[in-house]
Amino acid sequence: MASSQELFSAKRACLVAPAGYGKTHLITEAVALAQDKPQLILTHTHAGVDAIQSKLRKGNAKSNQYQVETIDGWAMKWAKAYPSISGLDPATCAFEIDWDLIRRGIVEILNHDFAHTIISNSYSGIFVDEYQDCCPLQHQFITSLGNILPIRVLGDPMQGIFDFGDNEIVHWENDVEEVFEPLPSLETPWRWNGVNTALGRSLHTLRECLEARRQVDISHRAYNSIEFIQSDDRGIDQTARNLFYKKLRNLQNGERIALLFPQRWQSNNFARGLRGLATALETVECKEVSKDIQNVIEADGVDRGLKLFALLKKCMTSIPNVLATPVRHLKKGQFPTLGRLKSNRKQSEAFRKAIIHGDSPNLLDLIKSLQALPKVVVYRKEYLSRLVRALRGCCADEDLSIQDSLACVRERDRIIGRANHGHVVGTTLLLKGLEFDHVIVVRAHEMDRKNLYVALTRGTKSVVVISSTNTFF
Repeated sequence: MASSQELFSAKRACLVAPAGYGKTHLITEAVALAQDKPQLILTHTHAGVDAIQSKLRKGNAKSNQYQVETIDGWAMKWAKAYPSISGLDPATCAFEIDWDLIRRGIVEILNHDFAHTIISNSYSGIFVDEYQDCCPLQHQFITSLGNILPIRVLGDPMQGIFDFGDNEIVHWENDVEEVFEPLPSLETPWRWNGVNTALGRSLHTLRECLEARRQVDISHRAYNSIEFIQSDDRGIDQTARNLFYKKLRNLQNGERIALLFPQRWQSNNFARGLRGLATALETVECKEVSKDIQNVIEADGVDRGLKLFALLKKCMTSIPNVLATPVRHLKKGQFPTLGRLKSNRKQSEAFRKAIIHGDSPNLLDLIKSLQALPKVVVYRKEYLSRLVRALRGCCADEDLSIQDSLACVRERDRIIGRANHGHVVGTTLLLKGLEFDHVIVVRAHEMDRKNLYVALTRGTKSVVVISSTNTFF
């Protein structure tokens, strides 16, 4: 097993690190050995940035010894700084980001000597985490960085889950080990030692089975530290909800629960039913928020009202009841009139004004009035938070478009990272790199091998699988 000194001293190396085997701790110890300029640490997700920064703060590394960013976020900074070389028009980033253009841009920038000088003057070395999820263009520019500074890439082929749709990711043996020298793999499941050692052993056995592409029977005694609950499709969400409430009642101080689903629409629908007890996580790109608010602003009259109603329902509970009267008019193709309405009149009037004006101040007033009602609960906190911050940005600068304001919010979130929302609901793509005390994997039979492995290894104290079948693959 590679030591922190061995990793830090490597000039161009790769390391396989299974989930929970101390990879982040190893990076932290290696970074603490830096004596002059900081180490640049790159990873894929903001969840990963948060996890690394948290471990670094708790470890021996000092804040001036490291800089942590997402791979694409770091590349975007360079592409924006040198648009004549990268070919990036910064104005186009406000609504839709062409990541391949940005990645090709940083490849081109790294062909120039001035970039080598800036990078070598800024950092003394580079670590890249979660390397198994790199696409070919990311692999190309990270390999180029290895011509400037010592570079060490860490990852786990069993956690390569970004190869969905048209996405392509690196092949560990053919691509990674071809250009980086392999170091001895990590072998100890530290995440579970002293917490639930038996769970660590069960997950180790499961990993071996998944790697060998053998069928998994999750009810087998080899996995007896992983609780299995069988449920048919119709009752599976209710089973998960009951289990979540049960675990809530028995939590120790500060313990957190995560529920993982195969698809984001499933996790969003489930979070709505929990009424704020857990929040649904969002992607940092804000694509859904951008599209939804743009649709509201561009529409008018009845159409704007219906689109605004749809937006509000996406992130808050009880909206159909609170706005029942004006929405009834809208669905008949009529502009809302309130007449003698007494129930929720303030909110309905704010809704009317937002429909009429469609501007940031009135939209903010509407959201504020809705949140003032005890029965209205925000279940997609990140979605609403980004929208509210963007609207406030437009109020502060009347010349700022909503899309430009959202771009500012997105950039700020890239730098600061994700807030701690306590109990969360999401997918493996959104929770990858995070740890929770208790994990509930819902509809596990709809996950592939790698996504199931990532989901199961998020929990440190307990893991429950809820599925229509006990056998997988």
